[in-house]
Amino acid sequence: MRWLTDIQTLLDPAQTVAFSGVEVAADLSAYLGRLSHQAGADEVLIRLMAHMRAVSRRYWGSLFHTYDQPGLPRTNNGLESRFRDVRRRLERV
Repeated sequence: MRWLTDIQTLLDPAQTVAFSGVEVAADLSAYLGRLSHQAGADEVLIRLMAHMRAVSRRYWGSLFHTYDQPGLPRTNNGLESRFRDVRRRLERV
């Protein structure tokens, strides 16, 4: 699954700090397009690429704005994890 590593590299803040959100979006779009063409007759890869393009398209407008804000984290996963921990503790009580 080299393509997954490639996408991670495209979106890696350490490697894309100098790029704007528009440039990162264009790179990801081009890469997903290349993957779709390379899928050939591989049904699993075709379905996976279609799903990735659909999910990306759904969130596209809010995926890349953080690249335009220096120092802004790319995700809020750490914060969401804390909310899940609190929810679990409340359920235990």
